[in-house]
Formats: sequence, C-alpha cells, structure tokens
Amino acid sequence: MHYTRQSPSKINLFLKIAGKLSNGYHEIDTVFLPLNSPCDEITVAFIDAGGISITTSSDVVPCDERNLCWKAVDVYARRAGIEVSCTIHIEKHIPVAAGMGGGSSNAATVLTILNDKYQLLDKIVLAELALSLGADVPFFLQPCLSTATGVGEKLVPIDFDYPKLSLIIIAPHFPVSAAWAYKHCCVADDIAVTGQMTAVLDAVKTGNIDDLSRLVRNDLAIPSYKKFPILSIIKEKALESGALCVEVSGSGPTMFALCKSDQHAKEVASILTDSLPSSISILTV
Repeated sequence: MHYTRQSPSKINLFLKIAGKLSNGYHEIDTVFLPLNSPCDEITVAFIDAGGISITTSSDVVPCDERNLCWKAVDVYARRAGIEVSCTIHIEKHIPVAAGMGGGSSNAATVLTILNDKYQLLDKIVLAELALSLGADVPFFLQPCLSTATGVGEKLVPIDFDYPKLSLIIIAPHFPVSAAWAYKHCCVADDIAVTGQMTAVLDAVKTGNIDDLSRLVRNDLAIPSYKKFPILSIIKEKALESGALCVEVSGSGPTMFALCKSDQHAKEVASILTDSLPSSISILTV
C-alpha cells in the first residue's frame, strides 16, 4: 500500500519578532500564506519490515535520521505504540533551507499520511507531535491562510475567501539556517502588532494590493540582507522591474514579489529573467 500527496510551500506575508523567551526561542507574530507552487511530492509505501528508508530527488537533503520525514515516522510510531516500516520518496521542488517551509511541509505530510492509514491519534496529539518536529510543522497539517503567534505554533486559521495573489518566487538557491537568522535578528519595539496583522488580513480579503504591498514585513530578513548583498540587489531589480513590493520569506533566502495581476507578474518575471543571473530561479504563482 502506498500514498502519494502534494506537499505545499508557504510564504510569510508578515513576520514580526515580538520577543525572546528564556529558552532561547523567539516569539513571533506572522501571517502564513500557503502556496501550491512550488510544492514537493511525497510518496510513502508501507512494507512488512525493514524500518524507515528515505530517497529524494535532491542531492542536499539527508536521507537518514536527520530528515524530518524520518523523525515524523519515529515520533508517530512511538506515540501510537506501533512499529512502522515504510519507504518515503521526496520529489523536491521547494528550495531547500530557503524560508518556504519545505522540510516542515514534508514532515506534516508524512504525519497526515500515517494518521490516514492508522487512525490512532486525534488532531490535538498530531499537532503536538508536529510542534515537536518544528515550529512551522503544525501549520502544514491543514495549510490555509493563518495568523500565528508564540513560536509559530498558536495558529488561527482565517475563514474567508480572498482573491488570488499574483506572486513571483525568486530563489537564489543557497541555504540560510533558520537558527542563524533567529540568532542574529532583533526584537521589534514599534507599534502593536495586532493592528498590523489585522490590516494585512483586511488587505488580503479585499484584494487591496496597494495596501498589502505597504504592509508586507519580515524582521527575520534583516540579518540576511546584511550578510548576503545579492538579496538587496534582487529586491532593487524586482522593484525597478515593476513589482509592488519584494520581501524575503521566513528565514530566507527565497524572496517573493507582489504584482498587480498574473499578467503583470509574467511581465516582471520576464524582465528579471533577463537581468538576474541564470542560477536564480524565477517562478510566477
């Protein structure tokens, strides 16, 4: 028996560092937006014996106990009190260590597959296991437009329809450690974040792209701009090409650009393809 599922990515339309906890983790206030492109594909095949085996199309993703998918199977089996033997193949399209949640999404997808097969854990326990794997993993259990606080685990799904956002994803294809980004970020001390996140959601709901472009924010990106000048160059080029706003997603370095329409996004992407190095991937979504 095998299961094949799409494993989506995400961007952070808003990310504010709200504080630092005594355990070293940071409190954030963020708005998650799931994306169906780029996405990975996860195939889990259940076998009679042999433990956990992982393969992947990427040459930089580990296929041993370091992989979050391996850890997802391990924590599920331990909590459910069962033995699980399976092979997992990860067809990678989401940039690795790039701020789009690829590893977290893969782990959440594996958890949902396991629970679909065995049906042994309720949603609360599954969310606890997801959080034990990483702060972004719970979001991907049921990915939808959401706000998140705490370390990212206090999720509030947003229950309204909204117009499609016209986005360009710009991937420089070098890794940035989330731990490094958090270590070098600064806690914000400006106005109350509640109003800011509400304004972001209002802009998304009404399709007010101009307002949204002014509200997009990522405090976690600040150290990356300092360490990697190419990100500032990409941002400048994208704005010059007509994008309404450009920002790093999560810990980066992948960036997203907000455009007026899908046609506008294609036009901006075409200009960027001609003006940026060919090693940088550009995708309209």
